[in-house]
Parts: sequence; C-alpha cells; structure tokens
Amino acid sequence: MQESLARQVALKVLSAAVERDSEFVRRFQAEARAAAALAHPNVVTVHDVGEFEGHHYLSMEYMDNGSLEERVAAEGPLPWRIVLDALVDSAAGLVFAESRGIAHRDIKPANLMQNAGGVTKIADLGLASHADAEVEAETEAGRKIFGTPHFIAPEQVKGERADSRADLYSLGATAYRLLTGRTPFEGQNTREILRALLRDEPTPIAELVQGVPPELIAVVERLMRKDPEARHPSAGVLHNELVALQRRDQVLAAGGGALATGARKPLPLVLGLVGAVVVAGVLAFTFLGGGDEPTTPVRPGPVVGGNGTTQPVEPNDPGNNGTAILDGTLINEVAPPEVALDTDTQIKLLETEAELALLRLSQASLTGGEHITRLRELATQYKGTTAATKALEDAERIEAELARIAREEAARLSTVEVHLGALRTAANLGAQPFDVGNSLRAVQAIEPPAEFAGDAMLARSIAALEAEIVAAGIADTEAALARTDELLRRGEFDAGRAELDGARRRLDLPVFEPETAPEGLAKLLE
Repeated sequence: MQESLARQVALKVLSAAVERDSEFVRRFQAEARAAAALAHPNVVTVHDVGEFEGHHYLSMEYMDNGSLEERVAAEGPLPWRIVLDALVDSAAGLVFAESRGIAHRDIKPANLMQNAGGVTKIADLGLASHADAEVEAETEAGRKIFGTPHFIAPEQVKGERADSRADLYSLGATAYRLLTGRTPFEGQNTREILRALLRDEPTPIAELVQGVPPELIAVVERLMRKDPEARHPSAGVLHNELVALQRRDQVLAAGGGALATGARKPLPLVLGLVGAVVVAGVLAFTFLGGGDEPTTPVRPGPVVGGNGTTQPVEPNDPGNNGTAILDGTLINEVAPPEVALDTDTQIKLLETEAELALLRLSQASLTGGEHITRLRELATQYKGTTAATKALEDAERIEAELARIAREEAARLSTVEVHLGALRTAANLGAQPFDVGNSLRAVQAIEPPAEFAGDAMLARSIAALEAEIVAAGIADTEAALARTDELLRRGEFDAGRAELDGARRRLDLPVFEPETAPEGLAKLLE
C-alpha cells in the first residue's frame, strides 16, 4: 500500500545477484525513470523507483488478475475470444511503444498482465534488457541474446538487429501458447529450443485445439513467420486487423441485420421430429406403395397342404413360420420382398437430408469465413436441391455483410485517424517549455465526429493521448524544478521565482471528473 496516495501498488525488487553490480543498478534506475514516463492504457504504469536498506526496487501499477501465463498454466488453453481480446489490447500497447521508438524484446505471457476489469497491459516496457530476460546462450558472434527462449524472434537468436517486428513475433508465439497451452518449440535445454526455432515449424494450431477461427490462426501464423518481412509491417496494421476480426465476430455472434438467425431451437428435438417424419415417409412409400391404392388386410386362412387338404392356421401359431393367406395366396410376413424406391421418393429423401444438413449448419457455432465455406460445401454436396440453393444465397449474403462491415470499419478507422491527428496537432507535445494545461484544454475543445460519440475505441485513444500529455507535463515540471534548484543554489532568487511562476502558469489545468481524470494526473499535481 502506497500510504501517501492510499493506493495498492506492486513492487519489483532486484535480486541480490545483480544489486551488487553498481553499473547494473545505475542502468536499472535510469530505465525505470524513463519507463515511468510511458503512459498508455495498455502499458503497466511504473510509479516510482527507489532504494531501501540496500534493496533496489520499483513500484508499479497493481494488476489484480495477474499474468496470462498464470492463467494458461492454471486453466490450460484459453477460449479464442479471450485470446483475441488480449491480442487487441497488447497490439494497442505495441502501437504506443512503436510511436516512442521502443522495442520491448521480451513479450511473453508472463509480461501480459490483466487488471480487475480484464484489460490486458504490457509489463516491463523499457525494462526488458535486464538480467531476468537474458537467455543463457550466445550468437555465433559471441554476443548475449536477450529474451525468453520460447518466445524470442529468430533474428534475435541470430544476433541480427531486431526492430519492433521482433515484438510482433513474440506476440504471435504468446498467442500460440494461450490458444494451445503449449509453446511453439520445445527442447531439453535452451540450445535445443533455439535450434528448433531456427529450423522447424510449429505444430499447426488446428491440430492441437478445435474451434479456433481460421482468420485468427492466419494472423498468428503470419506473426510467427521466421522472416521479419513476412510479418505484419507494424503493430498498427496488426491492431487494425485484430479489431476488424473482433468486430466481425461481434456482429455474427449478435446475429444482427442480415445475419440474424432468430432464437435457437432445441436441436435434438427438432432433429428427432424430422427424423420421425423421414422414417414414416420411407415406410409409407415402401409398404403402402406410395399411398395411392388401399390394400387388402392380411387375415388368417387355411393353408393348402401338399395332399390337397386344408389346415386352419392361427395368426400366433409358432409353427406357422410367419405365413398367412392373402386372398388365397400363400405369403411370408416375416421377410417381405424388397421394394426399390422410385425416383420421386429418392428425390424427396435427398431434399430432406439436405434440409437436415442446412439445419445443423445453422445451429453450429462458426465464424463468418467458416460459415461461408461450409455453406458452399453443402451446396456442392446437395447440388440441385432447394437447400443447396438456399445455402448459396446465405453464403453470398454473409459475404456481402462481411464486406460491408470491412468497408465501414476501414472508413471508420480513417475518420478516427484523422480526428486523432487533429488532436495530436492541437496537443503540441513538442513545445518547449510544454504548457500541459493549454494542451489538455486544446484537446478537450475538439469535439469528436458525431457518429463516434461514446465510441469506446476512440475514447481509449483519447485517454492515451491525455495520459501522454500529462506525462510530458510531469517531465516539464520536473525540469523546471531542477532549473529552479540550480538557480537557488547560485543565489539567483529572482530568476528562481520566475522559473517557478512559469511552471505554475503551465499547470493551470482544466477540471476533470474523478472517473475521467487522465492517467498520471495525481502524480502531476503532486
């Protein structure tokens, strides 16, 4: 508990093995201070760095729900929708990291944390070059490799220059672990794992777990390409692709618009009733001749013996071997002659079978791409039936709806990017000295497009920008305080007062409601 602000925090303490290394401690402190300036909704916030009785620590945002590694270790493979949500949040954090020129270099499930609201945040951004991330292996050039063996990018193993696309590979390997419960490559030691990473391909996700949408598998496979050029070119491109996939799934799951299917029927009962109708129809066509002519009932009668005599036969006589007389003719009731189904009957049965297949497909839990594929397969299998025609119409309707969603999403993202660009221009983050109060007011003065009022994604982006403005205000204020200290130390009191007055004017902040206050505002006010 941080008593000064009455908030719960997490502490990360350097191990005894490294805290005796003064150069390491100096680098740790410098990077921790730099990390404290990184404010984003999908990055774990570093609050402070300090030392107590020889122990060096940093305090950071407390993440109530722990790491995704803890979750997958306890629960096994996670549902793909939960993984997709985590990937969307993580990609947003990497977009921010790219904008600041930072490569994490150790993205893994243990560094993806979730708070009480289920939001996923990247931990240790800006701190990944420390000893806990160092692989006990060297490149051929003899340089140390930084990262975790199961999630490190191939170019890092080779000792090549790694950029933000290495983080994208690690995020793909992380998604593989979350979806399957396994790591992409395994071995008895680090060297075996890294050798497999460079030489082999991971077992396909579809072979390890069922029900993951092909679209999501394709994203993960692209992220894990060994050639960085074959991966997504940036975290922004990845984030847009994941958000579009998320939105398409939400539309299909909600059953809105052209994709609405109505309330689900209890499938076993429906199939049972249809099956009973089919059986009854087959029996009717087989034994009643299609129902066109009435039949003469079978009735017991005398059996004509070989000597010309007649013997009465009882229907339940066990000695009659199931025989009976029908209009004077001896017949066998136990094994009636097989009756071939006529063409009309076969067509009706095929139509019924196709309708059943279409009904089952309508009840299946499928993504849009899977649904379209299965509908086209059904149309091919039952070509010429009414159900095949309807399956093709449904496939075309879903394709059109997905295309419309993709167009709307592209237009929406374009509008959002233009709006965010205007906000960033108004924020004037590069100004020196930086007027945090004016910057926040300028951002608040620009109203979002009417169609995006209340849009959660835009709200998160604006919150991230406000947090960045506040972080810049903190840096400006700390610099002003440092200059003031130097002026006072030299006895230049008037200049020191002027410096403080300028900082105070720049801290003329707009009023925020507690629930809308930007991240880091409390630290700025402090």
